[in-house]
Amino acid sequence: MTLLLDIDPEAQAYFDNLRQQFFPKHKLRDNAHITLLYQIHEAPEKVMDKLSAITFPEFSIRATGILPFSTGNAVRLESEALLELHATLKKTFRGRISRRDLVRYRPHLTIQLHVTAFKAQRTLKELEGVFVPFEFAARGMSLWVKDKQESAMVRSLPFPAP
Repeated sequence: MTLLLDIDPEAQAYFDNLRQQFFPKHKLRDNAHITLLYQIHEAPEKVMDKLSAITFPEFSIRATGILPFSTGNAVRLESEALLELHATLKKTFRGRISRRDLVRYRPHLTIQLHVTAFKAQRTLKELEGVFVPFEFAARGMSLWVKDKQESAMVRSLPFPAP
């Protein structure tokens, strides 16, 4: 199972549009998303019980710029609250998450992946010329079951409004 961050609808639509523009069409299976935990190895009911015990209010995230990858690009995100939430989740699911979830968390939202270095560089230059930093709200968390073919949401947990 994968845990994603739910964001406000306007920001979601903006990021979905970027992802649809720049992600290779044959690889595009998911909407734009912010991953909190890549893999949780535990029964869905137990995960939901643990997530329900985490009390976190809605918070702001700042999209600050474009983060280049060797085969794509992402939007760099900054938020102390997001870092705190991730640290809490790591502690909560210690021993039940993948190695990928144990490395230093660098919040981002991938808008392009699986392209050549040349295409990634060209996209970076294009995006740097038009991207304007902005803030948006984190509204909750969603638990997903994912495999190579499709994804299905198990449940969404909204954060209480501040």
